[in-house]
Amino acid sequence: MRGIAAISVLLLHIGNWVEHRWIFSHGYLAVDFFFCLSGFVMAHAYGERLTSRMSFKEFALQRFIRLYPVILLGMTLGALYYTALVTLTRYPHPFGVNDIGIAFALNVFLIPFYLVPSVVSIGIYPLNSPFWSIFFEIVANLIWARFLVRVPPTIMFGVAALLGLILFPFYERLEGGALIDQFWIGLLRVIVGFSAGLFVHKLFVDGRMREVAVNPFVLLAILFALFAMPNVVGVWYDMACTLLIFPSLVLFGARAKASGKSVLEWLGAISYPLYGTHRPLCLLLIFVVGPRLPGDLKVLATIVLSLVVSIAVAHLIFDYFDEPIRKVLRERLLGRRLRPATAGS
Repeated sequence: MRGIAAISVLLLHIGNWVEHRWIFSHGYLAVDFFFCLSGFVMAHAYGERLTSRMSFKEFALQRFIRLYPVILLGMTLGALYYTALVTLTRYPHPFGVNDIGIAFALNVFLIPFYLVPSVVSIGIYPLNSPFWSIFFEIVANLIWARFLVRVPPTIMFGVAALLGLILFPFYERLEGGALIDQFWIGLLRVIVGFSAGLFVHKLFVDGRMREVAVNPFVLLAILFALFAMPNVVGVWYDMACTLLIFPSLVLFGARAKASGKSVLEWLGAISYPLYGTHRPLCLLLIFVVGPRLPGDLKVLATIVLSLVVSIAVAHLIFDYFDEPIRKVLRERLLGRRLRPATAGS
């Protein structure tokens, strides 16, 4: 399901960049699905350990190992794209290599442009804007692990859902978080989504819906259709997805029958590399390569090329960059901590 969400974000962005904004116009809700899934996964993987034997420092290291390699690569690709744009194109730009260096020095440590905007590009992460949601996810992970891990998920989701029901209707739709003036909507989205995931995990542990086993590919099709829905129903559709449909799909996914496991694992594997690297790749393909393609079907060819290349590169990144680096980091940063636990078990 993570892979379907990441592909939906990719299609949404491609549609925006080629000025066909009807393509997966609800793809932005994939971020809310990511937040919900993150809450479930954190509770499932770390909830019991954080209340017994795992320190907050070790949890933070685990999160660093899982997330940082793709952050480093994504920001580097973004810096390379803008540097090439400045140095290889003849028309003037409002920024230079020094501005890109400043943006990289902040973005590579996931420090956002919250007070002063960058001249490179709008957004708190000008080199690679999708990382805004990773920033909010990391903040939610750390705050939960340090202060809220013992708070009942029912209470957290109840408070968050009430906030959502009160505040979400003030927005035209639940899109935003990447820009400086969108901080509060981004924060609200992660509070609601993450707490929903924690609540779903409690339902899972309590044995709810145990008798319902759904084919996972049915769930993927439903999720794909939700993101592809035309943007005509406003914020109430977004609220229904965030507060009800996405949590239900996560619970059904946890109960799903394990069929087609290799395909499902592959979708999960490419999801984060795809999300973290597609923007600079697609900008290059759409605005540099696309105009130079022959024939009358340039837009279609550009869309297909961007989709295929982004997914293929994500596959290579997972196999030859993300997974190997995480393995090395685990051995060096957590090796000594893991050995006694393994021996004891």
